[in-house]
Amino acid sequence: MKKKLEDLIRIYQCDHDSYYIIDLENLANDLQLFKNAFRNLDHVISYSYKTNYLKSIIQYLDINQVKSELVSPFEIEIAKKYKINPSSIIYNGPLKDEESISFVLKGEGIVHADSLDDLLLIKNVVRYLENTIQNFKIGVRLSIKDDKLISRFGIEYDKKNFKKILNNLSEINLDFPYSLHFHYPSRDFSSFEYRINKIIETLKEIFDDHGQIPKYVDFGGGFPSKMPDSVLNTFKNNVYLPINNYGEYLLKAINNSNLPNFKLILEPGTAIVANSMYLVGNIKSITNKSNKSYLNTDMTRNLIGGMSNGTSYPIKYVSRFVSKTSDKVKKKYFLAGYTCVEGDLMGDLELDIKPEINDKVILSNIGSYSNVFKSPFIRPDIATYTWDGKKLKCVRRKQLIEDIANLDLI
Repeated sequence: MKKKLEDLIRIYQCDHDSYYIIDLENLANDLQLFKNAFRNLDHVISYSYKTNYLKSIIQYLDINQVKSELVSPFEIEIAKKYKINPSSIIYNGPLKDEESISFVLKGEGIVHADSLDDLLLIKNVVRYLENTIQNFKIGVRLSIKDDKLISRFGIEYDKKNFKKILNNLSEINLDFPYSLHFHYPSRDFSSFEYRINKIIETLKEIFDDHGQIPKYVDFGGGFPSKMPDSVLNTFKNNVYLPINNYGEYLLKAINNSNLPNFKLILEPGTAIVANSMYLVGNIKSITNKSNKSYLNTDMTRNLIGGMSNGTSYPIKYVSRFVSKTSDKVKKKYFLAGYTCVEGDLMGDLELDIKPEINDKVILSNIGSYSNVFKSPFIRPDIATYTWDGKKLKCVRRKQLIEDIANLDLI
């Protein structure tokens, strides 16, 4: 962690409550790292809102020409509130409605059908709009019949199903999908190699049968972030390589395929935002038992992705006093959450100083699926700050009881 930011956290009380920090410097660095990894490929980047849809992150990425990958009418409404141009939207997922589809198509964004029923819904919207716009960007998500590529999403690819897709598109005067979408979530390199090879095989079969492939091929997400050892060790059975290895392999696979030129869509989430956030909390009490000692905080696993999230995030202890006498022997403490759940533990740390009430603890690398999975369980939502290398700025206030109570109708 940067020394200046650590010093600010040490003295910054924030109503003596826990809070998030969005590190805009880290966000910029990891976005550039991702762009560099795929720089030799003709591609666009579309950020996955479901990973983290905080406004400061979305608007920063939008300003830097990153498109928006959305999967629900709820996320479409978020994009509207954030003033995202619909031409930058790639609309995936099985939970669409007519209004959200219409908004994206009219704005010249891309809509991917997730099933034949979803394609029928999109067709109905097009028939309503066809007098106002002609060039609809309608694609299809395909799943591949393979024991190693299991997904409940997408239309299973075979010649019969693909013909059904083409027949449906012909009814709205389209002869071929604008794009094809393939997404599998595993981020380890061996899984990436395997699915890229299978996608290329599928594209070759489509080209052999129909003499064309779409203008765009959406390879989805499944890209790793830079992971510190504590996070990497959580995934002991997988091999994660630097992101540039993924770009090099994808370039080689496409160049060796002899397919006609197409443009790639890449949909990273974790790869861009995992390192962009910290959770800062306070020591509220200390429980010493005969065999274990607990630092009870105003944090919880719910704030970093849910109770079932087993990832071990890096922990930084920040004493209120810069100079504090060190003990000769380190002592182990378990970092405990504020909930009544026995398993609400966020890791352990060894200290050579005596912890005190209102000392601070910082969890880093928590930008992926942290704030989007939480709920106001036992305590309301916490505030969010940004760090731009110079100052902390509050960009989202903490949730008030009135925010929750005012949802009641009686």
